[in-house]
Amino acid sequence: MSANNEMIKDVLVMTPDEIVRSVLKRFNARSKVGIDKYSTTLERNDLSTLEWLTHAQDEAMDFVLYLERLKQEFQVDNRKNKK
Repeated sequence: MSANNEMIKDVLVMTPDEIVRSVLKRFNARSKVGIDKYSTTLERNDLSTLEWLTHAQDEAMDFVLYLERLKQEFQVDNRKNKK
């Protein structure tokens, strides 16, 4: 087992909070996807601070779009339920 997996296992055992364990497992899985896709970790040093900020901004913009989509779906559902 890799050091990263061992550390995640230790953290999962240390917290009694199932929600926290669930999020940690998803972080670990997401990290593996990124490593497989980009063949590197977030510890890479080939990006400038501005490039990192741009990546973060792009992700935040996607997040806002997802929220807007869900809000619109919720509003449609609410209107249907009020009839």
